[in-house]
Amino acid sequence: MVALIYELKGTTEILLYNEKKVALDRADYILAGNFPLGTQSLDLGLKNKYLARRCSLNENVLLPAVHIILNFHPSDLSRIDHHQLAICWKFMEAVGFGKQPYLAYRHRDTQNPHIHIVTTNILANGRRIRMHRIGLLRSDPAQREIERIFGLVRAKQTIPLIRQSDTNNIQELNYGKVPTKLSIERTTAHLMERYSFGDLREWNTLLKTFGIKCSLLQPSEKRSSTGLLYFITNRNGVSLSVGIPASRLKNRPTLASLEEIFRAHGERVGSSLRRLRVVLGEQALLPENDRKIEDALLQQGIQLIKSAATPTDTIFIDHLQGCTISISRLQQPFLRDIIIKGIPPQYTAQKQSIRERTLRIHGPNR
Repeated sequence: MVALIYELKGTTEILLYNEKKVALDRADYILAGNFPLGTQSLDLGLKNKYLARRCSLNENVLLPAVHIILNFHPSDLSRIDHHQLAICWKFMEAVGFGKQPYLAYRHRDTQNPHIHIVTTNILANGRRIRMHRIGLLRSDPAQREIERIFGLVRAKQTIPLIRQSDTNNIQELNYGKVPTKLSIERTTAHLMERYSFGDLREWNTLLKTFGIKCSLLQPSEKRSSTGLLYFITNRNGVSLSVGIPASRLKNRPTLASLEEIFRAHGERVGSSLRRLRVVLGEQALLPENDRKIEDALLQQGIQLIKSAATPTDTIFIDHLQGCTISISRLQQPFLRDIIIKGIPPQYTAQKQSIRERTLRIHGPNR
């Protein structure tokens, strides 16, 4: 289990995001905690007004809204189905939000089970819940306790990367065993439903892991608009099948359809990016011989797809969050260098000097 906690300026935007998911049948509204009316008696207006009023009780707080995401491993699905309400109650109580008004939504639009919780850090008396180091001091212990109580997969536990995640039995395609058109339809439909990506390059990287690629067709005398062709490929990315136009596929993975996903990508990439930065930061602190970045990422469900020709085109695929991350999104140059160049020699020398100085002052047991 991985819990992410964000502070926001208001609850309206994130509340509308979750309600839209419910309207699109990609999420379920599961719980209204500490509201004056029952879970099923609240409409959108009442939910928004109640949280907004609570946030307004302390105008000195710049970030009174709180957005929590509880992420679980795909193998935890049956346990989450049975205990999702108890897990919400337990987590909110453990992090000090047990008496706060909150709304919980169970999302079904990614490979991993996950729950979004919208709440506020403003108490009924106008005081603010202390958020400083809440992740380390409250959230982390709560996650470990919930994993123990409900038998969930531990966040740090080594988990084999799961790529077959639903009843469609989506997997890397083998040309000739299943009709080409049907294979591409099933796989692209699954990926468009479960994953978020920011552009065609990230979409193609995701497709590649399942043995597919798409090519962009520019307008010509025969074509009045831009189009996409889909191919089944071998492990080296070489096309094995004839190209099938996106417009001929039942799920229509056309450029216009993909652009809707491109626009929504920014809403989902934040939590994946934060997990990625934490893992890379931890690896940077290890001795060079112990630094196994790809293995560490896979333990968190993140697949690293490197481009041998152009390292700056490296893409991360977060299979747990259902999200692609271009290396350009890593704002810290040092973290990008870990992937592209490795740890700079001057950093390694500096870290060794600090370690030696510490040993001289405190001895080997500190």
